Amino acid sequence: FDEKEGLLLLSRSGAVRKAEWGSLDVGQTIEATCTGTNKGGLELEVA
Repeated sequence: FDEKEGLLLLSRSGAVRKAEWGSLDVGQTIEATCTGTNKGGLELEVA
C-alpha cells in the first residue's frame, strides 16, 4: 500500500490471462472490483 498516493500496489504475475495484459503499462492505474478472497490475496474483476 502506498500511503502517500492512497493506492494498493498489485502484481499481475501468476494472474489468470483472460485480459489483454500487453496493453497495460508498468505503473498504470486500473479500476477493479473485489469479487472475493483466497489464500493468496484478493480476486478482482478488472473493469
